[in-house]
Amino acid sequence: MILSYKSHQPIEIKSGKISVIGTNSPEIYTELINGLQDFNDELTLTDDVYQSLEIKKFIDFDSVALLTHKLLEKYSKDVINAVVKSMTEESQNRVNDEIRQLYSVLQEALFMTDLPLEIQYDGELKRLLSYCHMKLAFNNSMKPYDIIINDLKIHLECDLKSVVCLNNVANYLSKAEFGDLLVEVQAMNLPLLLVEFTELKQCDFYQNAEGLFIDQDFVDWKL
Repeated sequence: MILSYKSHQPIEIKSGKISVIGTNSPEIYTELINGLQDFNDELTLTDDVYQSLEIKKFIDFDSVALLTHKLLEKYSKDVINAVVKSMTEESQNRVNDEIRQLYSVLQEALFMTDLPLEIQYDGELKRLLSYCHMKLAFNNSMKPYDIIINDLKIHLECDLKSVVCLNNVANYLSKAEFGDLLVEVQAMNLPLLLVEFTELKQCDFYQNAEGLFIDQDFVDWKL
């Protein structure tokens, strides 16, 4: 994919690579963040043959979901579909047998009322998983790095074609963790897009990531 901001150099978003757009301009940073959430028309996204793509469909701006631990809430339908798809026929049959037993017990309880009530299991595993209030097993020791990796794993396991996009990861990752993130992104062969409010002299933090820095004078610098 190719992401373009106004008249500036385009950014190529590649699988297995981290792409970075950095700036020290509050105006530019605000326009970038709003554009990635489809709140303005300052950004355009195309595929590799320059066919237009919808930003809201192909860019997942996940910073809020990541920091509030609501990743699974955002991707629950995708995860449920992936879980059901990965289940063996034996596993599905075992679940169905156990649920039918549960429904049988519940039906006996309903007979104790003086009302003509009945329930019936429809065999819909996706609906059953949504009733289970599935969630990611976060704990107090889980670092922002771990949550970012989980976000990428969700996209990998669910075979999502959209790009994970985060902002200001330099605020909560160490340089060593960013190096590890480069390795994981390459191993998963997924794209990751970062938007950073930073200074040009601090861009060595992003190591082997590829991208663009736009200064306050709107001058482009290749990272």
